[in-house]
Amino acid sequence: MGGGAGFSLSGNHSLKDNRNLGKIRPIPVAKDSYSYQSKIHLVNLKTLDESIQFRIERKINQENFRKWIFRGIWIGGLILFLILYLIN
Repeated sequence: MGGGAGFSLSGNHSLKDNRNLGKIRPIPVAKDSYSYQSKIHLVNLKTLDESIQFRIERKINQENFRKWIFRGIWIGGLILFLILYLIN
């Protein structure tokens, strides 16, 4: 299960190879800014509006769901506290 000494030597060898390759390969240079103007004709604005509206509605629904969960936990804790208080 441990792999033995051969596994360790192989790992060291591949590490050295990768280090040497890193010295040879050029460093990728990112563009300053990406131009969307070349692809604007491919966009369906109606579909884009629908997808944005869907994401906004989904975010609002998730926030409302979290609020109801929090309220439920809070009310449940309050009821539990009152029950325990009244029992004693």
